[in-house]
Amino acid sequence: MVSLGQGIADFVRGARYVAARPRLYKWVALPFLISLVILAVVAWLAWSLAAPGAEAVADLLPGFLASLVGGALKVLLVLVIGVGGYVLFFAIAALITTPFCELLSEAVEVEVSGGEAPAGNLARDLVMGIGHAIRRVLLYLLAVLAIFLLGLVIPVIGPIVAALVTIMLTIRFAAFDAMDTVMARHGWSYDQKKSFLQQHRSRTFGLGAGVAGLAVIPIVGALALPLGAAGATLLYLEVGSSSR
Repeated sequence: MVSLGQGIADFVRGARYVAARPRLYKWVALPFLISLVILAVVAWLAWSLAAPGAEAVADLLPGFLASLVGGALKVLLVLVIGVGGYVLFFAIAALITTPFCELLSEAVEVEVSGGEAPAGNLARDLVMGIGHAIRRVLLYLLAVLAIFLLGLVIPVIGPIVAALVTIMLTIRFAAFDAMDTVMARHGWSYDQKKSFLQQHRSRTFGLGAGVAGLAVIPIVGALALPLGAAGATLLYLEVGSSSR
């Protein structure tokens, strides 16, 4: 529990660090705007599908059954579509904003260390970071799809359990995505990154919870990924280099 709280504090610390330094705002602006556009499009799609989808489900039921459970099914469908939209936002935004969040992470690291960013092959690190992001997003989406399909075959509580498990997966995904903005720049392999998250499981889960939690809030949620990158950088500078 202590480590979990530390992870949440890392996210808050990253947000405060950026907020107190206007010179870092330029690195936040682009990923924020990209995330905001993606969030708006996904929210609109989810809203557009929810009501017609709920009505379509209710129409398939016999009259007496529709009156008994129709309302609950509508709520359940809205929940499923909402979680699906949330997942879609995270997956797309994480993939597109990766290069920009890495630039913010680098700027934070330079500010904190008072020196220069780690030397490396920029093109190689960028390609590797994007490649790892694609791999991470695909695995995340496949896992969510498998959970969703499993939820469909479990009567009554299946979709609810699937939604809860999906939220837990999203938190882990958010943690990996945030930490990758700094670990990719330091040339960490995919296995090294997974090992770090496993070694600091509770703390990185707390960081991911901060990112995923902020992402739920309209408009402000578009700041979740860049602020997560800042928090992950501060966490890495505290414990990362000794964990490799």
